[in-house]
Amino acid sequence: MTTIHDLPNELLEKILLKGEVRSIAQCRSVSKLFHEVITNSTAIQYKIELAVDGFQDGPPGGMSVSERLQALRNRRLAWSTLSPSGTRIITARKAHWICEASGHIAWLDEDLKLHVWEVPSVFRGIKGKEWVVSSPHVDFDRAVDVAMDPDEDVLVVIQDQGTSRMLILLSLTTGDYHPCAQKVEPIPERPHESVKVHVGIFQDYLGVMHSLREDGGLMKKQVLIVTNWKTGDTLLALEDATLAFTFAPGPYLLILYAQRPDINASLCVIDLSALSPQAVNSGTILAKALRILGPSATAQLMLPTGNNESAFILVSILPLPSSQPPSRAAFYAGEDRATVFRLQSSSGQLLFTVPWKSIIGGLTKVQRQPELGGRLDWHDWAPKGSAPIRNPTPKSYPALQGMPAFLRRDTSVSHMYSFEPLVSLVSRMEGFLDEYCSESISDAKRRSAIISVVLGADWVECRTYVSFDRHFQRHILWF
Repeated sequence: MTTIHDLPNELLEKILLKGEVRSIAQCRSVSKLFHEVITNSTAIQYKIELAVDGFQDGPPGGMSVSERLQALRNRRLAWSTLSPSGTRIITARKAHWICEASGHIAWLDEDLKLHVWEVPSVFRGIKGKEWVVSSPHVDFDRAVDVAMDPDEDVLVVIQDQGTSRMLILLSLTTGDYHPCAQKVEPIPERPHESVKVHVGIFQDYLGVMHSLREDGGLMKKQVLIVTNWKTGDTLLALEDATLAFTFAPGPYLLILYAQRPDINASLCVIDLSALSPQAVNSGTILAKALRILGPSATAQLMLPTGNNESAFILVSILPLPSSQPPSRAAFYAGEDRATVFRLQSSSGQLLFTVPWKSIIGGLTKVQRQPELGGRLDWHDWAPKGSAPIRNPTPKSYPALQGMPAFLRRDTSVSHMYSFEPLVSLVSRMEGFLDEYCSESISDAKRRSAIISVVLGADWVECRTYVSFDRHFQRHILWF
């Protein structure tokens, strides 16, 4: 009688490649034959090691499977030993640090020229390039905030006009007005009340949020307006207290929200593709907006903040990197990544690390069960047994922008992810900077303070402030 063990090894390999990584790993113990096929197959080893490092295979062409596997292993070794392919220091006289998106870094130099750098990657086959964006349409010295989406070739600038603020959409490569941009007016006509403005852009969607204050200087509320910048349609116009937002692949809008005075904090997920123009009009509070949009487009995922928390004074959420595979990359960050957000109150801080799949699972559950009313308690959507980290140590965790791509799943801890690789990386980064600075920079300039650490798929960046001449530096190691 013919059994599966009688199949040619080549056919058995193709069958195993159809399975999930966990199933393939379990098949090692089925028999000696299975163990040998899995161990000796370059394609199977590549699939397993991609999953271990949190990557997905890139578009075909370029590197062979064996070359991609070797590149993946070389990349892992370079990161673990902090042996970069290259280093770079970027200096500016102002804290005009712009943004990082889709493997690109943008910044203003000392002459207020905007540089854009696609960070190279030897291991992923990305050569990288750099250019200066020159535009007669914007004064970068008066920019309040900027954002970019290299995949859409778009740069958005909010410029201070004195009595008003102007939103400008440019081509990231030419500096001209973006040919696909329609007229959008998401800037509230109350600039004298605004303490801070934040802009975000992702695919067709643009979000602008103003933090407004009362005459006494206390925070009053926040205004969030989301538009489709290609059609000019306003989709959402919210006014509420204590909001933070980011976009996510889908496309989705994530809003981290803390109510007052009962302090019911929640993560709200809105399916942008399901919204029609003027779905929510100006001045609408978030709770009403969720009722208007309904469970077909939204989910309110409650957070375990406790009953004795003081009023939340700060919320923040780290943006998820784009899931669009770079056309030239041998492999790219996968979708099974962490979502990181925090709640800051007068009594301390809560840091949440939640799998993105859990958030999408919560949205799907709400859409399939209208009787839930669009709302799920923590234990109904979060991983079983998970909990936030209270007053995390070291406190630098929230400053680690981009850390979702580097966290590794660890179900043995309540926060679901291991921070050890990050702690080790930051420690080694500090040691590298000390050694690097001692060789290339004078002792006076070494008196600097690390502000934050930024992680990209192919680089690690340490932002420092040098006190004696008041300039900012970005120390970048790329792999």
